[in-house]
Amino acid sequence: MDWENYNASRFHFEEYQPPPRVSKSLNVAHKNIGSMSAWNKFQDKMLEKYGKAIAAIQAVLSCSSSGTTMVRENRLEDVV
Repeated sequence: MDWENYNASRFHFEEYQPPPRVSKSLNVAHKNIGSMSAWNKFQDKMLEKYGKAIAAIQAVLSCSSSGTTMVRENRLEDVV
């Protein structure tokens, strides 16, 4: 092996420095932010679902008030 042409400087690396530790309060803050994000996502899904349900109910109610109301045949004797 030709030691003169062998470049050993490519094996010299900088000393490893670990990343700074995260403080406990910052860790708790990230956890709370994650919980709030999940809660907001849940609320968005529920609001969309309820909005669609309200729109469907309004569509049904607007049809029944148009003058062609359906007559209910439920009498008290039939219910009991």
